[in-house]
Amino acid sequence: MAFRYLDFNPNGSLNDIAGITNAAGNVVGLMPHPEHAVEPLIGTGRTDGLGFFTSILKKLVSA
Repeated sequence: MAFRYLDFNPNGSLNDIAGITNAAGNVVGLMPHPEHAVEPLIGTGRTDGLGFFTSILKKLVSA
């Protein structure tokens, strides 16, 4: 398991799983599709998915 829903599970997935990886860890599957919510003019019109990508970037830069 790669990601888990914290406060709200919109799809009822078992154990609040939001993302998984393959055994090697080089492929990730995400259910929430944060890429649809990063720019107000496209996708959902919201930006609440942007935090997902910026948190990864911050982790990579600080490593």
